[in-house]
Amino acid sequence: MESDANKKPDQPQQLGTRGILTLVTLSVIIVMTFLLRYQQHGFGRGEVVIGEDIKIKVEVAATEATREKGLAGRTKLMVDEGMLFLFAEPARYVFWMKDMKIPIDVIWIKSGEIVDLTVNVQPAEKNEPAPTFSPLYAAEAVLEVPAGFIAEHGLRLGLPVIYRIDRRGALR
Repeated sequence: MESDANKKPDQPQQLGTRGILTLVTLSVIIVMTFLLRYQQHGFGRGEVVIGEDIKIKVEVAATEATREKGLAGRTKLMVDEGMLFLFAEPARYVFWMKDMKIPIDVIWIKSGEIVDLTVNVQPAEKNEPAPTFSPLYAAEAVLEVPAGFIAEHGLRLGLPVIYRIDRRGALR
């Protein structure tokens, strides 16, 4: 049996079961901390650029919980603000106006360009069911902006869309 004093200094060390368990535990803690922090904040932040110079500050809804909440309960939305909903796969997602207080325009995005536009979607009248809407074509991202935004900026199908996302932060 070789003693520690007789080991060569450049000989590789084995982690062993205890070392591997420690690394796995630390990795799980780091990942869980990140996920919990992200879920607590809910919405990430980002910027969307449409065409060459139309910039919108956005909150990003990329989880089921944040997508379900959306802009519900908001009483105002600034002209250069919106909410960007991100999905893993393109589809014809159905949106609704549950608990919405403000009218919105909706920009449907796929492969970096506008594929559909929905204008002036109104909140439900008191005691009425929440309106629903969906695009004509599959989308992987949906941008909700204040009503009138699409007309004011002359948006049209095919315009390029770029989004930059910081998932660490939150506007709230």
